[in-house]
Amino acid sequence: QCAAHLEQCMDKVKKTPDHWEHYAVSLALDNRLPEAIKQYQNIIKHHPGYDTIWFNYGYALADGRVAKYKKAILCFDAAEQKGNHSANLYLYRGGCYYNLKKHVQAAADLEKALEVEPTLADAAYMLGEINRSYGDWKSAVEYHSRALYYNPSHPSALMYRLIARLQLKDKNGFIINREAAQQDVDKMLEEDRRGGKPFFMSLTSKEGKPLKIVTATVSEKGDLNYAVE
Repeated sequence: QCAAHLEQCMDKVKKTPDHWEHYAVSLALDNRLPEAIKQYQNIIKHHPGYDTIWFNYGYALADGRVAKYKKAILCFDAAEQKGNHSANLYLYRGGCYYNLKKHVQAAADLEKALEVEPTLADAAYMLGEINRSYGDWKSAVEYHSRALYYNPSHPSALMYRLIARLQLKDKNGFIINREAAQQDVDKMLEEDRRGGKPFFMSLTSKEGKPLKIVTATVSEKGDLNYAVE
């Protein structure tokens, strides 16, 4: 609807790069991403020095439905060279590196994003996952906790914080903070009961039927013991 309205207006005005960019953004907002990307390409072809277009073009390419992360990174690089040093640029470029599993570059950008805007839960979450992939369970817990502090309903941080906590053990093989791990489990079960994110829906019986978890208890060694209906 937004794009359609702009299409009508643009027939009546002199078309400038601003108009074309607003039109491309509206196409993206209307989930018409292929058209938006084509529009961005046309603007860059005729107005390569137009500063804001590179960030918006990169943002469209970085969308998971397009997933052209390498091209998106080049666009974000161009935007940065033109003076864009926003938290969102570092967040989205870091996200592209993260999806390409280039964790060193991703972490550098995500840390910059948090320097500019400390409340970015998604940046903290991805840093938690990068540290979890390194086996740095302590840092993973800290970053996921930060993500949850700024976004208590983050769709994945709670689950992966629990996974990291279950791996964070002392020299005798006992988990360091069993109480905190149990609190995470209880929160996840509560979400299940409320119809939120189904954390435990992947559990099935030997016959392949989904199991309804009533309680889940964290053992001293970090195992989860379930009681089912």
